[in-house]
Amino acid sequence: MSRHHSMNDLLLRKQLLTTEAELHREHICQDIRIIGHAIDGFGRKAKSVGAAVSVITLLAGSVAAFRGVHKRKSPNNGHRPSMVSRLFSGVRLASTMWRGWKKVRG
Repeated sequence: MSRHHSMNDLLLRKQLLTTEAELHREHICQDIRIIGHAIDGFGRKAKSVGAAVSVITLLAGSVAAFRGVHKRKSPNNGHRPSMVSRLFSGVRLASTMWRGWKKVRG
C-alpha cells in the first residue's frame, strides 16, 4: 500500500511541475510579446523622426536654393548668370527635392 501511495505522490508532483513549467513558458512568451511591441514602437518612432528630419532637410535645402545660397557666383560682376548656369541650378534643386521626397515617402 505504501508503494501506491508514493507513486501517487510522485505522479502528483510530476503534474504540478509540468503545470508550473507551462505557466513559466506562457509568462516568457508574454514577456517576449511585450518586448516585441516595445521594439516595434521604437522602430515606428525612429522612422517618424527620420521622416521629420528628411522633411526639414528638404525644406531647408529648397529655401536655400530659392534664395540663391547654392548659386555659384558669376565671374561677371553685376551680370545675370548664364542660361546654362540657371539650368544646372534648377536641375540641382529638382534632384535635391526629389531625393528628399523619396526619403519622406519611402
